[in-house]
Amino acid sequence: MVKLFVGNLPYDVDEAEIKALLGRAGRVRDIYMPLDHVTQRRRGFAMVEVLTDTDARDIIREFNGHPLHGRPIRIDYAREREAVAPAAKYRYPYAPKGRPEPRRGRPQRSPT
Repeated sequence: MVKLFVGNLPYDVDEAEIKALLGRAGRVRDIYMPLDHVTQRRRGFAMVEVLTDTDARDIIREFNGHPLHGRPIRIDYAREREAVAPAAKYRYPYAPKGRPEPRRGRPQRSPT
């Protein structure tokens, strides 16, 4: 099975419409269209799983740049997700160095 990325989708398109469109050029096994966590709307792309590499090539050749609801869709082979850096609040902006150096021009306090 081969996974394809379908991008630049209109937000009102559903899985059945994509399956009907891409099914004209190849055998579509599964479609995943993620939702935005905040708005609960579709995010404008889909991951499509097709049965063979030949089906994937036919779908890409026929429908890459094809207008759907006035927007040209983009179809390409899906890539593996890249590693995401941890959230900024868990990273140091600089390496911790232990005790800070005393400031110049100020007298030192004695530990009494």
